[in-house]
Amino acid sequence: MSSKPIPVVDLFAGPGGLGEGFSRVVDRMGRKVFKAVISIEKDPQARQTLRLRALYRHYSDNRTKLPATYLRVLRANTAKDKSLALGQLAQDAVWKRVCDEIPEWFKGGRKSCELGTDNLQIHAAIKDRLKGVRNWVLIGGPPCQAYSLVGRSRMRNHEGLIQDTRHFLYREYLAVIRKFKPTIFVMENVKGLNTAKVDGQPILPLIMKDLEASGYILKSIVSSSVPIDFMVKSEFFGIPQTRHRMIIVGLCKSVKGLEERLKPISANPIVETALDALDGLPRLTPLDSSVPRESYGQKDKGAPLREYTYRCKFNSKALVRFISSAPTEMAGLLLNHEARSHMLEDLKRYKWWVDNATDTVSPKLDGKIPKHLLPKHSNSSIKGATAFSDRFKVQVRGRPSGTITSHISKDGHYYIHYDPAQARSFSVREAARIQTFPDDYFFMGNRTQQYHQVGNAVPPYLAYQIGQRVWAALKG
Repeated sequence: MSSKPIPVVDLFAGPGGLGEGFSRVVDRMGRKVFKAVISIEKDPQARQTLRLRALYRHYSDNRTKLPATYLRVLRANTAKDKSLALGQLAQDAVWKRVCDEIPEWFKGGRKSCELGTDNLQIHAAIKDRLKGVRNWVLIGGPPCQAYSLVGRSRMRNHEGLIQDTRHFLYREYLAVIRKFKPTIFVMENVKGLNTAKVDGQPILPLIMKDLEASGYILKSIVSSSVPIDFMVKSEFFGIPQTRHRMIIVGLCKSVKGLEERLKPISANPIVETALDALDGLPRLTPLDSSVPRESYGQKDKGAPLREYTYRCKFNSKALVRFISSAPTEMAGLLLNHEARSHMLEDLKRYKWWVDNATDTVSPKLDGKIPKHLLPKHSNSSIKGATAFSDRFKVQVRGRPSGTITSHISKDGHYYIHYDPAQARSFSVREAARIQTFPDDYFFMGNRTQQYHQVGNAVPPYLAYQIGQRVWAALKG
């Protein structure tokens, strides 16, 4: 097989979790085997995150010093400074190529959807970037809120559940499959897809039927069992969180041998914990939102970028290397690690929860909680119990973290740090560590937007393992 990298098209790319994993796969000579040729993402901040990472990847892959303008973007402490730094970066020739790879949002198509089968601009861009190559990979996952268990419970018995166009966004992914025929595709979605229904009909069998009718054999990446189980439980594959997601791998029927060569990823006998992921990051002081942030010292509140020594404590040496690698000029620079401010009442609750947690169990919101710490809403306590027993949850040190979701952008009640001296919610960098993003991966936007990106992403280390299996199937 040619040493030229295999093109990858990334739809609904988010901040690039799947793409990052595939970009790290190398052959026996240490050469990168995949190259993202186009990434489609609607969210402007996630798109900027993708662009910065693509530029970083170009310089580090070519063992070329990162431009000062790139580091200037990372060091910018205000939106104005960041905008100015991005303007300077726009003069970089590589940045201009990156913007072609991750284009601005296309204006055609339906307003309520992310793509739109009638959006000829996207299909034209994909065709242009593939340049006639027939052996390529499609990755990505259609937005999943309508399939999520939480989303469905909120919209139960509501006509909007049926009308929600997000139920059918997989058709946008399907349209690309049918038109361009990737050799292999990897489609990710929430576990709720397994049980989701639209108008009384299970949605997963319909999706499988459409994909198979397009000329593909569907496979699970974690087993070869029949019937096929697409559920991937990340904690069994070296990811320090109980993230359960559906991952469907499609193999083009016209390419012989793919099914035999695609092997499931191997379970990791060692379970990584929240302690393994976070111990080694600088401590941050819990911040009271009623106190001006300027009143806290730099060491207490953290900063967008500060020096520290990498101290990943994962049990897997491969995962430590995956998280800690960085070019010389970035070695020791810590990104997106700032303390979040909380109301004083919540800080008191967090401290009580941490003090009463064990290494493996977080307290439940029940009759044992002191009354003055109960949330002030009508559902806080029902006959000594609660309808929201996990409203507050310590991510205990001796177990994998709970799933990092986009809800972390709204409040941190479910992501309380296990350290009594840090009784606060996770920083963006801590959430990114749980997700296995490398420490040199920089997230753009304000803190809320950064949390949202991290929560919606596929763990890059899981994507890396999937990418290795996809490469093994392709190189035959």
